[in-house]
Amino acid sequence: MAALLGATVPWLLTHNDKRSPQQGVTAGSNGFGQQETSNSSSGQDSGDATATPVSNNKTLKAPVSQQRGSLKVTVEEVDIEAGRILLHVRVDNGYTEGIHIALFEVCGANDDTGHTYQCDPNSPMPQSVPAGRFVTGVIQLNDFVQPKARFLSLSLNDVWIPIAGAPDSITVDGIKVPR
Repeated sequence: MAALLGATVPWLLTHNDKRSPQQGVTAGSNGFGQQETSNSSSGQDSGDATATPVSNNKTLKAPVSQQRGSLKVTVEEVDIEAGRILLHVRVDNGYTEGIHIALFEVCGANDDTGHTYQCDPNSPMPQSVPAGRFVTGVIQLNDFVQPKARFLSLSLNDVWIPIAGAPDSITVDGIKVPR
């Protein structure tokens, strides 16, 4: 009995839904876990050995941005909710004209495993950005995060800016996937 308890108690401590700091996760303000940027080893199975999608709810705040001309796109936070990826995005428009970013068909993401995701056009992300202003919102990707994925690239390939020489697309690389 003591051997069973000796094996079960440590497993319960590392496999419960309330993540502990020794697992590299702390409670976030939104009620989900927020992953630290350090790569701690807890001995917990990462799930990489299976082909099933990652389903735990996780959050990572590690802003990464890209600027082209006077357009700047920042992915401020990445959430995984029920295995789906949600990107919290800020779009800064430094132009003197409003811009439009389409989230259908040509908006997508790729991960470092080669998997491609499409942006859900019904995501709660404003698609118009007034001149000299910024908007924030969430872009949901249409597929489950791949278990071995570590990084994403978000491509907004249909940007309409009515100014000669303004970019018509932008890609944000190096977006970390919560683990």
